[in-house]
Amino acid sequence: MQEGRFIAVRHGERRILSVPERFLVERADGGWEIVPSLQGTLVLLGDAGLGDEEAIRWLFTPDPSLEGLGNGPVPVRTPIEALAAGHKTEIRRRAQAEAF
Repeated sequence: MQEGRFIAVRHGERRILSVPERFLVERADGGWEIVPSLQGTLVLLGDAGLGDEEAIRWLFTPDPSLEGLGNGPVPVRTPIEALAAGHKTEIRRRAQAEAF
């Protein structure tokens, strides 16, 4: 988190800090890593004036126009799913548009 590679939010009565599961993708060796294009997208969303909670909300908000990007076995419905599926350019274009 300190390097800006991902963000987390506090929730619940005890204000537990949590990272959304979708920020992680499984590697071929069975380990886990942060969605590779997440960091740059978070920078763009921050530049657009979105705070951490707003950025997470934006990443997880379903967008019917993204469904055409899905060419794999799992349909793409949200920006975070599109990033995980490799559609970095399209999602970053949309993140930049948030500033206007």
